[in-house]
Amino acid sequence: MQSRHEADDEGAVDRTIYEMYYPELVATFTGNLLADIMLYPLETILYRLYLQVIACCRWCLLHIC
Repeated sequence: MQSRHEADDEGAVDRTIYEMYYPELVATFTGNLLADIMLYPLETILYRLYLQVIACCRWCLLHIC
């Protein structure tokens, strides 16, 4: 009887679901985390600029019109 780690007829190795999907899951999670960390400063700057534009537009509408 062959164990699950021995090669079958085509030379492929049987792997568990954990061995197949865990590395991809960790890579995806790490990639998303790093992207969020790197883009956080840009996201914060854009959000603050947006708030300043909204405040300026409100001021203009109240004082000019």
